[in-house]
Amino acid sequence: MLPSVVFTARREVALRQIESNEFSKRLRSARAEQTRIMEKGGSAIDDEQLKKAISDAMRREAANEANKAYWDQTFFSMLKSGQAAIFGTPALQAYFSDPTGGVLMRSPKSFLGSDIKHEYLLQFEDVVAAMLGHIKRLAETESNCEISNALFGRPVRYHGTQGDDGNAQALKLMKNAAFRAGFKDIHFELEPLAAAYEYESTIADDQTILVIDVGGGTTDCVMVRIGPTHVNSPSRKTDVLGVSGDRVGGTDFDELLAWSAFMPEFGKDSLATNGLPIPHSVLYDAISVRNLPAQLRFRSARYDIENLLKQSASPERLVRLQTLHQRQFQHRLIHSAELGKIALSKTNKCTVPLKYIDENLAIPIDGESLADSTSRLVDKIRALAADTIASAGIKPDVIFMTGGMAISPIVSAAIAGIAGKDIPIKSSDMLGTVGHGLGLCAQRIFEV
Repeated sequence: MLPSVVFTARREVALRQIESNEFSKRLRSARAEQTRIMEKGGSAIDDEQLKKAISDAMRREAANEANKAYWDQTFFSMLKSGQAAIFGTPALQAYFSDPTGGVLMRSPKSFLGSDIKHEYLLQFEDVVAAMLGHIKRLAETESNCEISNALFGRPVRYHGTQGDDGNAQALKLMKNAAFRAGFKDIHFELEPLAAAYEYESTIADDQTILVIDVGGGTTDCVMVRIGPTHVNSPSRKTDVLGVSGDRVGGTDFDELLAWSAFMPEFGKDSLATNGLPIPHSVLYDAISVRNLPAQLRFRSARYDIENLLKQSASPERLVRLQTLHQRQFQHRLIHSAELGKIALSKTNKCTVPLKYIDENLAIPIDGESLADSTSRLVDKIRALAADTIASAGIKPDVIFMTGGMAISPIVSAAIAGIAGKDIPIKSSDMLGTVGHGLGLCAQRIFEV
């Protein structure tokens, strides 16, 4: 599966040449000043030394301008200027090898339903168009034919606070981006419904199932009738009995795990020398990797961190925060939390190494601490499932779980018994079910 990440590398900025006219202007001005100094009885600087001082100053100015231009390159400005973008796992690898050499954007889909300015929406459309174009090229290379039809999975509710307006905004942006990428016939399907169709291909009798899809950014639930009686219906809308969804997913778990387990080693809950607690705002910005304003604040937090370091009674922890900031390792820190979370799906205890921050830093985590730190997220997922059952007005024959976070014991334990102890909970390929289901939908829509 292709991770939803994009990395753009910063382009080196050449030093501008010293302009002879500007040099001559400064030299004349400096000589005039030397003349005034001599008239007042002072000693003048040798003319060659004067030329060298002016030349050195202009070179420093050019270097400072180039350095500023280098660091002023944003993700969007680099993408717009045609700089190469790297996608998926290679993007993560490029970021891990040189975090300050470019900018990583994780899960652009998370921003599509957000209440942001129109100019930024257009920039996100650029990002999505670039990603879809990349996927289209890969698929065409693999299939050795042109691909113009596309079916896209979508959540019940896109990440954001705008409700139906946010959904409409996201779908419009996705469609525009798909057209720009070269697709012509474009359709959308709810991701949990796609998972239901994949499960439907494995059964021989009619069933009513509750699908719970816990993805990276959203959780989506659907109650739907499936089976031989329904599979060939021209429209499956009447089979859908209830839907619900919200912006809670795997990355929320990663951020909360990082906050509770990792950030105490970076200064969270530590004290200043005056006995007062160290403020949390900079620390929280560091782990809020999907919050663009937070990431912009953290990137410019150098002086705030230096001040905290001076005030801290535990400076070794704030030194780690300083390293995190200087090397821009916030995405890598959340990736480490994700790896720890995945490990806790198979064992109750593990240790997460953070050698890229501190050679000796390794943080023990366990299932109980993960459950405690993410209980409100688990409660929200359980509530979404309960709301879907209530809106459908009937109990499911089966609960079918999919999505990366669905394999977590804390999620499956929360869902167990929600529709009755006798209702079985099933799953298959947690990461591939939606994709397989979308393939089945595409066969029906495009008659292939």
